[in-house]
Amino acid sequence: MNKTDFFPGLVGQARAKEILNRGIESGKLAQTLIFVGRRGVGKKMAALLLANALHSRGNASAIGNANQAGKADTFVFSEILAEMREQKKENPFMEAARSIIKFLEMSPLSSEMKVAIIDNADMLTAGSQNSLLKTLEEPRLNAVLILVTEDEDRLLPTIVSRSRIINFAPLTNDEIKKVVPDVSPEILELADGSIGFAKQMAESIDARLELNQIRDFWLSIKDADIETKISWANDKRDRQDAIKFLEIGLVAIRNQWLANPTIIGARVIWLIQRTIYQIRENVNARAALEAMLLAPVFN
Repeated sequence: MNKTDFFPGLVGQARAKEILNRGIESGKLAQTLIFVGRRGVGKKMAALLLANALHSRGNASAIGNANQAGKADTFVFSEILAEMREQKKENPFMEAARSIIKFLEMSPLSSEMKVAIIDNADMLTAGSQNSLLKTLEEPRLNAVLILVTEDEDRLLPTIVSRSRIINFAPLTNDEIKKVVPDVSPEILELADGSIGFAKQMAESIDARLELNQIRDFWLSIKDADIETKISWANDKRDRQDAIKFLEIGLVAIRNQWLANPTIIGARVIWLIQRTIYQIRENVNARAALEAMLLAPVFN
């Protein structure tokens, strides 16, 4: 008997798809799911396709089209957060979290299930996460909550303990090449399993130019003046931009160090890794970048 694949457009992730397909087919899908994996490996796409699958049961033509079924019964956190910010809410994260709770408490409008997707869930404050706990403790039978994150350790243990974790692995180079056939070896190395990053770099001339600028900056960082370093820190003050800036630097410096291992090079690699960790732990990205780039080891 052929089983339905509810994730036909999702590249790789055979294990995650197997677990989710089985849960949908059996009707025993966990009501709270945590999708874990690095950025750009298909977590959010899988969440949208899962929502579509739950909304479109019995409608085979809708499978794999995240925009076709049950749109009114799908809540995407980043979209609501953007609205809250536009409305200049005092605490947009908390307001968006409250909107999720209200959404899940209501009956479905056009399908049998309501699905709430919290993308970048690791950016939720402790207060916002705590506000979700009651919903998780007393879930409605017709509601599913999906938290998308790069690191489940940044979620409250009480949330993790009530959830089913689905791991999303970095994609292989062959899997990335199926979608981005002309991707260069350099971009593949920097992508580190992220099809989103590889696709962005391959399709955007501006992105490739910036990639080269960032790499050149790191390879000549000791010659850069203070104003240039502060300018980079200010330009990359967004958390995700800062992490990508550091990841590109880490690859460039590591390759340089492998060709000529030195104690200073090892120290630089450690410092970049520590700064990435600090920013992931919600340290102010701009402040962390400035402190690192102005460290004596870079002078």
